[in-house]
Amino acid sequence: MIQCSQHIAVSTTQSDIYQAFDHRQSTVLVALDQSTAFDCVDHSTLLTRLHSTFGVTDAAPDWIQSYLHARQSFVRYGQSDSAVFAVNVRIPQGSSLGPLLSALHISLLSAVIRQFGLNYMQYADDSHVYIAADRPTVANLHPWKNVVHTWLLHNSLCLNPAKSDAIVFTPSRQQHTTKLDTVSVSGQPVVPSTTVKSLGVVLDNMLSMDQHVADVCKNCYFHIRALHHVRASLPDDVVRTVACSIVQSRLDYCNALFTGMSEANLSKLQRVQNTLARVVLRRGKYEHITPALSELHWLPVRQRIDFKVAIAHLQSKTIRTSYLFFTTVI
Repeated sequence: MIQCSQHIAVSTTQSDIYQAFDHRQSTVLVALDQSTAFDCVDHSTLLTRLHSTFGVTDAAPDWIQSYLHARQSFVRYGQSDSAVFAVNVRIPQGSSLGPLLSALHISLLSAVIRQFGLNYMQYADDSHVYIAADRPTVANLHPWKNVVHTWLLHNSLCLNPAKSDAIVFTPSRQQHTTKLDTVSVSGQPVVPSTTVKSLGVVLDNMLSMDQHVADVCKNCYFHIRALHHVRASLPDDVVRTVACSIVQSRLDYCNALFTGMSEANLSKLQRVQNTLARVVLRRGKYEHITPALSELHWLPVRQRIDFKVAIAHLQSKTIRTSYLFFTTVI
């Protein structure tokens, strides 16, 4: 479910940028990162927001308050411990409830951004603000920055300029005519780059996915070499599980974004999968790979992308049908 929601967030942004390309427009995007977002959430503010904005009533607020209240913390170094102190802010991390509470706490930020007519994407503590224009400049983004900065400060949050980034997505025919000046985030300059990382996906300024594919291949080959060294010590069922968890998962992560990608990039990903299959089944370098993939029940990379797109379309259609049925009944 987490990977699915991440894919939806990134694919929505990608779709908006492609639509701008269709209208011969470039897109300026600023990726904002919040400093220690989970550790700065004020409990009283969160409980008030849950009640006033989301209508959380009855026993639920008491349960959440009990979950957050009276937590203690201390620092241990070697054999020495610091004094124990109460924690009145901070959402516990490592639980399924933590990200949900954090998302609810900063959800009103979307309304602040929306009033300026900008597009935005929020996922946990990452926020992307972007706008399409014929000749995009930093001036297109100036009005909202001070308001967002002020809102975050009033909610005990702040932006992290060191991890924030800016980029201008431009169609290839306008690549040499569109430039972006330095963007100011919380008073600190952020120099625009040619790539930006969004929830683990590297987007370049032409959406070619070249850099992302290069990074995926590099990480996959690293783990394949490690798996090759211990292959003789692992049972067949274990090595298949390990291969799927540490390599195939990287090939499948947000792979619906690869639709329409160049043949060169698809071939690079396919070579990774072929190499992994040969290691798992102990096949030679020059043996035909199709029987190996069939034995492992692995779809080739291109078919895995088509399968992911088909599943996403089916889920979207199911949700839309359920919504129409519900509204008809009501």
